[in-house]
Amino acid sequence: MRKFLYAFQVLVLMLFGTNECFAQQVKPVGAFEKKAIKLGEQVAYTLVLRHPSSMEVRFPDTLFNYKPFELASKKYFDTRTDREGISTDSAVYILTTFQTDSLLHFAVPVIVMRNGDTTTLWTDSVSVLVERIVPAADVEGAKLIPTTDYFEVNKGWNYPYIGAGILGFLIFLGVFYRLFGGRIRKAFRLQRLRRRFERFMNEYLPYTQRQLNPADAEHALAIWKSYLQGLQGIPYTTYTSKEIAEILPDKALQQTLRQLDLAIYGKKTDATTVQATVFLADFAKDAYRRKVEEVRNA
Repeated sequence: MRKFLYAFQVLVLMLFGTNECFAQQVKPVGAFEKKAIKLGEQVAYTLVLRHPSSMEVRFPDTLFNYKPFELASKKYFDTRTDREGISTDSAVYILTTFQTDSLLHFAVPVIVMRNGDTTTLWTDSVSVLVERIVPAADVEGAKLIPTTDYFEVNKGWNYPYIGAGILGFLIFLGVFYRLFGGRIRKAFRLQRLRRRFERFMNEYLPYTQRQLNPADAEHALAIWKSYLQGLQGIPYTTYTSKEIAEILPDKALQQTLRQLDLAIYGKKTDATTVQATVFLADFAKDAYRRKVEEVRNA
């Protein structure tokens, strides 16, 4: 008898298979687990649809507007088909609401596809009560009490924005250094050369403007060697005048260094000693200028 009824239903669907007729044969059913909920409380809504196994159905997903509720989570169950070819699809939706209406109505659609046609079937509208947390009488008689007390709020760090800002700043520095890094390094090096030369001249020039004794001549020569060593990277302070003359083959320089050695070790100083210190000052100045041109053209 049951098989006969099922065969008869299938025959009717085949003969009068319109969407309207089909909608009368298949009906989704939905129900809440509770009749009353509190504001913000989660409630389960169960949706069930029994249909011929040849039909394809689509239940509401996260894109559906569940107003006046909000979807918290959902769970679909595997389709079950009995011996008569009737399938059962079901799902449970966990909903919550923040609507203050005392009675909320709810219904959802189910999309079914049959022979290339699509039909939307709706459940019957079901309702749920929203219980008041505070009785209405208490709300009407309540008085607002203002307060101006200071309440300290911890200031949190917005780490994503901070990280993005640091990353952007590092990228800017990288681009800036790539474009102008060479010029900046060159400018700093030239400035360092100028300061060292100015310090040298301030310390050395007094020995070119007065009569010198052997100790003064020795001190002036040491200052000159130290400056030239820092400028050219050659350890002049460890070299004798003869070794310096071999490194710097300049006849005038050789004569000047011999004159200073005579003043230092021979204890003979005169006007030629001052002239020797003047020559070394000019020699250092020329060496400084050549170094500046080398850096600028690098």
